[in-house]
Amino acid sequence: LSVRGGNGMVASVGDSITSPDALRVSRIVGTDTIVVASSADDLDRVMKLTRHAMVRAALLALLVVIVSAWLTGRTISRSLRQLTAATRSMNSGSALRLPASAVPELESLAQALRLLHRRLADHSSDLQRERTGGLELIEAMADGVLAVDDLGEMIFVNSAARELLGYDAEAAVPSLRPLFRGPGARAVVATVLDDREAADTGMVRDNRVIALHARPVSNGGAVIVLGDLTELRRLEGIRRDFVANLSHELKTPLTSIRASAET
Repeated sequence: LSVRGGNGMVASVGDSITSPDALRVSRIVGTDTIVVASSADDLDRVMKLTRHAMVRAALLALLVVIVSAWLTGRTISRSLRQLTAATRSMNSGSALRLPASAVPELESLAQALRLLHRRLADHSSDLQRERTGGLELIEAMADGVLAVDDLGEMIFVNSAARELLGYDAEAAVPSLRPLFRGPGARAVVATVLDDREAADTGMVRDNRVIALHARPVSNGGAVIVLGDLTELRRLEGIRRDFVANLSHELKTPLTSIRASAET
């Protein structure tokens, strides 16, 4: 296509211009303007292809996102179930088994649970050693020791208490109220179970003189200490008899000497 420089008239038109799909070129009369136009069918076809490609790409991206979210959620859900089961096993004292997780946050949580489990295990071991040592110490005491809950039911009875109360190692010791039926002991039991301080008292059981000391504890219940005063009371009786006999024996010669002196 060529255009003369003066009047802008078309000198020649090629075959490509005259084809059905070619550009249309025209001149506006009286101006130096050339209008170039083409059919809109090609543009519509390109736009449709572009829209279809964009829709397919969006659907594919959405499918990838859904599958990735499902896989990630499944992994997180499985890890959370494992962490929950492992945490529950801590209450039963079982070994803690936490699998490694590909999710950084869950792995951090698992590490924190492992550290907590180790600390709880160490603390539990310390408490167990202290409890065992305390029970061994109480068991070795010469005095009887009874520990009861807030209802008076037995929690612990050492060997000395069983011997004083007449129960062997295999026999079950009843609760406090049927165990201590004497008036003084019954009043002490009622007082300490009411979470109040009780005065010390004594009782006689199977020809044994027993001192009873009871104190309430802060978390409910009470501790009762039993002391065997039988031997002490026997020695006190011997001392009284000795003093009485000595006074009588001394009084007789003194009376004789006084009578002789007066005569």
